[in-house]
Amino acid sequence: MTDNTIRVTGNDLFELAASGQIVHCDKLFRTSHDFKTDEQLGFHSHKVALFDGFRIQEWQSLFNRDIVVEMEYSLNSVLNLQFMQQGILQYSAQNKTINQKGGENYMWAIPQFLSGSASYRKSALYSSFEIGIEDRYLEKLTNRYPDLLTGLYRRYQKGNFWEFNGKEPHATSCHMNAVISQIKNAQLMGNIAEMYVEAKVLELLTLLLYQEEYPERSLCNQWCCKRKRDIDKIHEARRILLSEFKTPPTIIELSRKVGINDYKLKSGFKEVFNQTVYECLFEYKMELARKMLLDTDKPIAEIADGCGYEYPSHFTNAFKRKYGISPKMYRTLHS
Repeated sequence: MTDNTIRVTGNDLFELAASGQIVHCDKLFRTSHDFKTDEQLGFHSHKVALFDGFRIQEWQSLFNRDIVVEMEYSLNSVLNLQFMQQGILQYSAQNKTINQKGGENYMWAIPQFLSGSASYRKSALYSSFEIGIEDRYLEKLTNRYPDLLTGLYRRYQKGNFWEFNGKEPHATSCHMNAVISQIKNAQLMGNIAEMYVEAKVLELLTLLLYQEEYPERSLCNQWCCKRKRDIDKIHEARRILLSEFKTPPTIIELSRKVGINDYKLKSGFKEVFNQTVYECLFEYKMELARKMLLDTDKPIAEIADGCGYEYPSHFTNAFKRKYGISPKMYRTLHS
């Protein structure tokens, strides 16, 4: 490491934002921040989404020189679930150092005040996905599931940053990667996104507890998409499918476009989105139709065409299958 050190505190973040070096982009959820810095040192992107009882952070860094970032911050104490996705980050705190590796997960008991440092290598890409569970929310969960979480909560209350990482870190399973991808794309769930995210956060916590209890067991062999690259291709396939929904590609065509075989595409859709390729397309069309019925005065035939149906009768039958009533009746009841 060369002697290039930047010191980051909470106040520094506000100063960077005020100076324009951190640029606010867009909101991921109702209460969130997305800021980036692209300076002479390189690139850093940090997204934070705030929920009732927990927060989700996702960051990515690529520096053009060796960097040591020194951190001091004071926050409400949290149980932090970290999934290192890319890079090997050397992290030091409370007189101990570890190498956080892509593909591994860590559980931290973060006290109200913590200082430490992170060492980044020149031209190496780092990325991480993290969930910070607040004390009050963890206590609430413990009261709800005492047999499962009392031991975890007691260890967390000790306030020792390294309490949960005395042994070797665990590999992030394909199931965990799938859930993380679902959280990242939760905006697609519309008005129920925040409820959906909370359910997925609890699912991730459950998977971590299972992994800690049975470290020798692996669920990955039961899954088709075992690598982040495979999961990214499934999301790419979904984007292509929905962007071409009027004349959708066949499964073979779609699999070729994203560079995976048709079996992995079909299985991956079930794993990542819990629906088949054609169920995904159908749901998208029906939601689009519902919005057009409520938000426009377009005739049914025009809406059918706008949703990719050549014949209005086929559209009406599909709509009835989804909502139980005809498009015309649906518009009348909700007007």
